[in-house]
Amino acid sequence: TRPNAPIRAPSPVRKSPNNLPQLPPPWTRSQLEAQRAEFFDTRVTGIPEAWQALREVCRLVRRAGREEMADAQALLDASGLTCPHGRIARGRSGRDRSIKGGIYDEAGNRYDVPEWVLMDPEDIVEDEGEKEIDGGGTADGESDDEGDITPGVYPRRHKGKERAHDVGEVVRLRARLSDRSTDVVVEVGMLETIGVITERIREQARVQRVQLMYLGHKLADGTLLGECGWKKDDVLNAMVFD
Repeated sequence: TRPNAPIRAPSPVRKSPNNLPQLPPPWTRSQLEAQRAEFFDTRVTGIPEAWQALREVCRLVRRAGREEMADAQALLDASGLTCPHGRIARGRSGRDRSIKGGIYDEAGNRYDVPEWVLMDPEDIVEDEGEKEIDGGGTADGESDDEGDITPGVYPRRHKGKERAHDVGEVVRLRARLSDRSTDVVVEVGMLETIGVITERIREQARVQRVQLMYLGHKLADGTLLGECGWKKDDVLNAMVFD
């Protein structure tokens, strides 16, 4: 068994990186998000699934809430990843420099993450807000009329003649995508299976494969949404694998 320790909140990052001549500090929010995406998209060592899990872990840690830290720890554990010193990233100066950071997989491969990937530098310049992908929205961002939804009835999405079937209470479910800074919102029934909901999210997000997780646990395709303990306004984590 590899050594492991509970992950802890990282130290603040005072300034944007100064080692990229084309991006002098301070960075804007869009530059930071673009560099984070490029970092994970260009990893060639280790296991792709481990990097994907670590990408989601970093996003959870950045939210810094108690529940998010617990979800991040659960995701590391479920992915077979360990953090021997409780630090995901290595410190750059002072006391932090002497404390080793890093994540390891079961084969002993190490995964290093820069501090600015894990935390927002304090000098970041905000430029534009995050956009939401809404499965119930229109092209101009306006919401569809929810009055057309019949509680407990949802149309089948199969070719041929459509007919309504009972899916329980129809609700709006929010899924947070691991590969971007957006959420997907879809209308689902409490009696629909996770497999059906996953496919709906996959189509809306235009990705090849998605694994839904809730409170750090993977959701099985055959499980009903109402059996997962999910409550309205809760957010599912959607691990994206392209």
